[in-house]
Amino acid sequence: MAGAGIVQFPEALLRPFIVQGKLVTILPEFAPSPTELNIIWPRSYQLLPSVRFIIDELVSLADQNAFG
Repeated sequence: MAGAGIVQFPEALLRPFIVQGKLVTILPEFAPSPTELNIIWPRSYQLLPSVRFIIDELVSLADQNAFG
């Protein structure tokens, strides 16, 4: 895509392009191991709605295995 050549990105970011056939996976044996996703936020009984939204979205995406 756009003459970028060979790149290494998280598969979750490129999955739509792989599904569409715009990108292909090469050398899968050299893919890095998955890493944990940790979310840290201020300890408070009342989270800002925007912070709560982001946390809920990340948890939802993790439940869908969106991060690999």
